[in-house]
Amino acid sequence: MKVAFFLLHYPVFSETFVSKEILNLQNLGVNGLVVCEKQNHTPPFQSHISDIKFPIIEISQKIFSSKLISIISAHFYWLLKNPLAYLKSLKIFFSFFNYHHFRVFIKSPLLAKNLVNQNLDLVYIHEIDSPCLYGLICGSLLKIPVGIIIHTQYLFAQNRYLSTKLTQANFVVFQSLYSKKESEGITHLPQNLFSKCHVLSVPGIDTNFFSPQKHPRYPKQIRLITIGRLEEAKAYPTLLKAINLLKSTYPDILLTIVGNGSQKTQLETYISKNNLQKNIKLLGFVDHGPKLIKLLHQHQYFILPSVIDSQKVHDVHPNVVKEAMSCGLIVITSQLGGITEIISHSKNGFLINKITPNNIAKIIKTIHLLSPSQKNNISQSARQTILKNHQQEKICLQLKQIFSTYIDEK
Repeated sequence: MKVAFFLLHYPVFSETFVSKEILNLQNLGVNGLVVCEKQNHTPPFQSHISDIKFPIIEISQKIFSSKLISIISAHFYWLLKNPLAYLKSLKIFFSFFNYHHFRVFIKSPLLAKNLVNQNLDLVYIHEIDSPCLYGLICGSLLKIPVGIIIHTQYLFAQNRYLSTKLTQANFVVFQSLYSKKESEGITHLPQNLFSKCHVLSVPGIDTNFFSPQKHPRYPKQIRLITIGRLEEAKAYPTLLKAINLLKSTYPDILLTIVGNGSQKTQLETYISKNNLQKNIKLLGFVDHGPKLIKLLHQHQYFILPSVIDSQKVHDVHPNVVKEAMSCGLIVITSQLGGITEIISHSKNGFLINKITPNNIAKIIKTIHLLSPSQKNNISQSARQTILKNHQQEKICLQLKQIFSTYIDEK
């Protein structure tokens, strides 16, 4: 089995689930290559990127160049070789029509021609509009199946072409039942079309790496950790206000924030203004390595106060929540999207219905006052949830089996 993974940029540090999915499929015997519009040569990268051995094809950004003759001849090549497929690619393009996508359509036949000798069995797209168009056209011209995994940004904020993607792809992967249901409501497509849709929260969790402490402790000090982009959808300014509320009762409370983003300066300003330097630590980027596990083990609770941002984007099935649960941390997060498919309130984690400073402070205090045995039961239940439903090898094996099903049908 040989798969072409179509992406916008590669690698991208913040999208660890993409590179981990590719790596795990490689470890399961899938052969492949990465096709991207831009190859990123600037660190930081996750350390596991170096373990991915697939070749990378970077799509040229220029049309009017020395390749112009090759681009034009590629259109005639496919028009003569497979006129029906070429006409189908035109139809796909018109359903994605805009100026940028016109440039994508112009370049796609040459990309497909360059892929002919790769002996591909399948195209798999991490769903962003232009890679989708490249992938759908290449799949059509090469006569191989095309699958798309739906990302939340293009489900909630930029879903103009969602119906086309669902219609044109041979199969679609959703990360949660919630995403699939939302997609049905957005597109109003016939129900029979969704029979080719699969719900699979890829890439799953490496439960050997994200493992609990051998002897978990629940000290008097409240030690919380959160991991995520410092952006609106994570509601970190609200979380900082909650810590400020709790400081009078718990003067040694500690919140560690791992991640970078546009709100960094805003958070730093609030911390300084409210004298929270000893209570809140902004660590920035931390690789998925021993340092991250050590950090997780130094904390009792993981918190992710997700909200719907101004673009209507929000967390649906965040991997970081599952990673924390796998480590046995007690997770506090939002009752939002598909998160309720992972967490059962007060059994394997805790859900907040409305993200406000008071609500966050209240639930942190309530959880901290639980007995050690109650905390231990929740911790073990969280770990068992991930072992049962979200182990990476099982999840990626299921994805590989989906690939095989559509390859066999072609």
